[in-house]
Amino acid sequence: YNAGKYSEAIANFENFIKMYPQDDYSKDALEGIQLCYYQLGQMDQASEALEKVIEQFPNALLSADARFQLATNHLKANKYEEAIQAFKEILTLYPGSSYSKDAQFALAKAYMEKKDYRSANKEFTRFIRYFPDSPQIPEAVFNLAACFFNLESYLSATDYYNQIIEQFPESDFYIAALQNIGWCFDRLGDKKKALHFLRSYVQKSHEVDDHQMIKLQIARIKTELGNLQEAIAIFQILKMSKDGDIAAEAAYRLGTANLEVQNVDVAKEAFNLAVKKGARDNYYRLSALSQLGAIYETARDWKHAVAAYKLLADSASEERWVIAAQERINALKPMLTVN
Repeated sequence: YNAGKYSEAIANFENFIKMYPQDDYSKDALEGIQLCYYQLGQMDQASEALEKVIEQFPNALLSADARFQLATNHLKANKYEEAIQAFKEILTLYPGSSYSKDAQFALAKAYMEKKDYRSANKEFTRFIRYFPDSPQIPEAVFNLAACFFNLESYLSATDYYNQIIEQFPESDFYIAALQNIGWCFDRLGDKKKALHFLRSYVQKSHEVDDHQMIKLQIARIKTELGNLQEAIAIFQILKMSKDGDIAAEAAYRLGTANLEVQNVDVAKEAFNLAVKKGARDNYYRLSALSQLGAIYETARDWKHAVAAYKLLADSASEERWVIAAQERINALKPMLTVN
């Protein structure tokens, strides 16, 4: 193997397994076969080798290793049905063995990756009940919360994210739980709790790459709570972000916040900045063009209103935007003739 002669290594590993199927080193030989096939880029042959071991030595403990590796291979290849069936077989054939815990967790993960969140919830719940001392409990609880989140059962999700926060503050899932519970409360309409947890996430997270996005949503929540001046201060900073999407959204939200306090000129300037910062069909760029058209209409500036709507129609890829913009253009054309 170390010399890179993988085909020869496979033959030698297979001979060892055939001669000593009960030997502890047979497990290492089985793993060696898998690694060789991986190096050769022959993933299907790797699975076939495992199936051969299962067939030849059905009663040997090595068969359990082969079954688990085969199930794992299926999962890596996104063959979810095969993986689920294989992990279930391990749980049936080797109850109470050292493989039960790993197979139970992997079965739950397979359902989760398949996006069968209800089944994943059941299996993660079983894992937590049967293996309460496992070091994977924080991950299982976090995944359980994530499944509830994807099912839009946000209240249940908050319970499990809160378990991570209160019971496993030293785990790798603590920081992510702070952010995710914030999104749950946001969707539940509890903006104050959402704000609390998102602020905590920004304070405690070292992943600064997403801080601007989180701060943008914090400012959005502040506007919903009526804290317009605090929100405007954040939008003012984020509108100059190097990330065009963040800058466009910040500028757009700055514009709408200023419209609420009747600062129309400031709002117009912000909407123009959103148009400049956003990609061609960015949602907030298109929304800013729509707002600009409305502002110009209110000011009876028909020429600039039509120009804004034309740019909106030319930029949008979705038909609904184009239709709405064209309707306004058609409605304003007579005004241009009068002027």
